[in-house]
Amino acid sequence: MRGQALRIRELVDTLLDLETLEAGGHPGEGPAVQLQDAIEPAIRTARALAGRGSLELGGPLDLVVRGDRLALTRILDNLFANAIRYSPRPCEIELLVTPAGDRVRLEVLDRGPGLGGCDVEALFQPFHRGEAKHHGPRGGSGLGLTVARRLAGALGGSLVGLDREGGGACFRLELPLTTAR
Repeated sequence: MRGQALRIRELVDTLLDLETLEAGGHPGEGPAVQLQDAIEPAIRTARALAGRGSLELGGPLDLVVRGDRLALTRILDNLFANAIRYSPRPCEIELLVTPAGDRVRLEVLDRGPGLGGCDVEALFQPFHRGEAKHHGPRGGSGLGLTVARRLAGALGGSLVGLDREGGGACFRLELPLTTAR
């Protein structure tokens, strides 16, 4: 019963986030955030969801991006949840952080079925779910990637889905770096 209540609350929160973004709300107007402050809570949640699987982290975490910590954590939570959901057990998820000029690239990589053959842009539309077999917890609401992409845009960034070389999926988030803290 408690699990169902939490799932309903999460769905309501997601719908409210989506409505705020569609109405022009911009989480990116907050103070700058150090990547580590946004990544660590998402990593803890993902490791709990992944169970015996592994979640590897690579790259510098001392970079500072424009935006707000909660929005960035929400994006990563959604990307990790999808990677875990579509990965065979035990899942192997990676987060690679790479500076790229005045931006930073965060890539969430898995070894699931990848995106080949699907309409990748449709994955970012509300209520759309991937057609590949789920390996993890029951399917989501079909709003996670929609909210993640819109949050990325509000933070001045972008989010795309790609096939991972060697199999699996890669969701690439790019955000502007800043020197302000």
